[in-house]
Amino acid sequence: MKTFKEYIVEAPVWQQSTSKMVFGWTSFDYAMLPLSSSMLSRTMKQNRDRVFHVLGEDDIGNLIKLQGKKKSIAAFYRMEADSLEDGVQSGGAIVAELEGKVLFSGEEDVMSKPDKTGRRWIAFDVATGENKGEQPIHAQIKKDFEKMISDILKKEKVKHPSNIDGTLQAWSNYGNNSDGKTKARLIKGYFDGLESILKNKKYQDAISKNFYGYMKDKSGDMGSWDEQIVNEISIKKFHFLEEALEWAISREPKELSKGIPFKIWSTAEDLEAYIAKTARK
Repeated sequence: MKTFKEYIVEAPVWQQSTSKMVFGWTSFDYAMLPLSSSMLSRTMKQNRDRVFHVLGEDDIGNLIKLQGKKKSIAAFYRMEADSLEDGVQSGGAIVAELEGKVLFSGEEDVMSKPDKTGRRWIAFDVATGENKGEQPIHAQIKKDFEKMISDILKKEKVKHPSNIDGTLQAWSNYGNNSDGKTKARLIKGYFDGLESILKNKKYQDAISKNFYGYMKDKSGDMGSWDEQIVNEISIKKFHFLEEALEWAISREPKELSKGIPFKIWSTAEDLEAYIAKTARK
């Protein structure tokens, strides 16, 4: 799990290029799946929902500009009061109440990583449910993934071993050492191949359940917060803690909110209860 400060502030270490996400590993255990809004909309049904997002006062302007955009952010349905209070010390002393399109719904922090375009990525074990030991599709998707990569390499006339470790090592070497035009072609092949895998009818029920099952009941209690990946957001309200206004926030809520409704809470426990109640409506 990320530290609370890392959760609030997307430090540069978390931001990678698309190329790094596609070629920066040599094992399926570390392969990444892009939460591409357009790809997911073509492979499974998506819905909008009410979620919450922690941020600092310097980030409000950027969040307002993000409304309606495809760039995705990490949000939550549930966060413990202790973590909300930690936000005061970590520079994330404000909670934004949003509506957004849910790209992935995790009952815990799924360690999603943003690339430099604003697209977020998750590990395949998270996408298939293998990290929870609940989904039987991980092994088969691993085989399909290896075949997908092998087929791309064959089109490129790149010789490679017939086992998955050798195939992925060849993929990484070839992609990382290619020119820009070739990288772009390989990345397109990667996205197209993943979309074909996600569209496979034998995976549809399991993938849909793993992506959106938690969104339907919101009954998890793993970790201090859950993680919801959303985009096309609309800000409904800002929430402030009195403690934060005393020393962690330099401007008045009315100024910071820029015409968007806001509320001030006397305790983190009260705000936690409001978030939980609102998310379950």
